[in-house]
Amino acid sequence: MIESTRKTKSALLILWAFILASLTFSLGAIPLNGLYRSMGRLKYWMFWSLISTVIFAMGFPALAAGLVAICVVVGIFNEVRIHGYSYLSAGFISVLFTSSIVFAGAYVWAKAFNVKWYLLFEEYLNKNITAFFPQSADSSAAIDIKQLIMQIPSAGVILLVLSLFMALLFERRMMLWLDLPVLQRERLITFKLPDSTIWVFIFSLLLAFIKTDISWVNVIGLNLLNVVSLLYFFQGLAVVATYMKITKTSPFWRSVIYIFVILQLFIAVVALGVMDFWFDFRLKMIKKAAEIKTQKKLE
Repeated sequence: MIESTRKTKSALLILWAFILASLTFSLGAIPLNGLYRSMGRLKYWMFWSLISTVIFAMGFPALAAGLVAICVVVGIFNEVRIHGYSYLSAGFISVLFTSSIVFAGAYVWAKAFNVKWYLLFEEYLNKNITAFFPQSADSSAAIDIKQLIMQIPSAGVILLVLSLFMALLFERRMMLWLDLPVLQRERLITFKLPDSTIWVFIFSLLLAFIKTDISWVNVIGLNLLNVVSLLYFFQGLAVVATYMKITKTSPFWRSVIYIFVILQLFIAVVALGVMDFWFDFRLKMIKKAAEIKTQKKLE
């Protein structure tokens, strides 16, 4: 009975994964993470390889490539995690591996079919920006479009990172729904980047904004800065989560604060994450809370 129910749920997850991956990309990682556990590693890789191949053969290469990317990043993450690596290490390996495959595949495909990626994206962005913002069809907009195109590599990496974040955020609920054992997981409040990451952040800032005639220097800097900023956003979010835990903020207000922080205070939270490297806010908050608790007991 349990096995039959699990198969029904897996079938629903397959449909859910395909719809979410097609429409939102990153949210598709939530059901895919559950499918890796419920289907097993061999069936997972065989099934999604077949589905991606069929979609590509039907004439939807972009959709097939997106599905391959999200399936691979979730699959490799779980494969690495099985061998005892931390979530941070598993995430780094899976994103690096998937990015390499996607970019290499795109390059080979473009060479084989003589596709000019830059012109393709420029035409797409020009068409859509002109449609939504008619007043922006001028020379300044052309510069903005060029900047957008140059940052597409980091946009792809960010989507992969967000996919893993969403998968982990809903992992416990997904496993409970599938009646599968919940793996021991690292919590958001413990997320902390290696100390050496601060030098990558500083280096990317220098590359992004230094005045130079070598244009690719700024391009590399901007792409690197985008990715590292997202990682420091997660660290800043961990500081916020720790504060709300210590102050015993209700679930409702936690949700409100998270939504507000994500939508309105991204740069501020990135700065908080960077400053956490020097000030270790979470350790200070935990010590302060422990001191207050001890004083109350003595009173």
